[in-house]
Amino acid sequence: MKHQSIYNRLRRIEGQIRGIEEMIAKDRPTEEIFVQLAAAKSSLSSTLSAFIESLLEQKDSDSKISLTAEQIRLILRSIK
Repeated sequence: MKHQSIYNRLRRIEGQIRGIEEMIAKDRPTEEIFVQLAAAKSSLSSTLSAFIESLLEQKDSDSKISLTAEQIRLILRSIK
């Protein structure tokens, strides 16, 4: 798989989200849920950055790959 590390990160994030769902179902304290939501958001953000970095590295190493203006716009919008 071309993006195995990204896939692995997403699986871990999926586990984090399931854990948060369980915390909510068990009426855990709001502060604990907030901390876990922030951690999941941070994980997703770093995964997005790693994915973009991977795309750009692939573009540098393979001249056949080119990003369109629309793809660049979507990438920039996703990191705001």
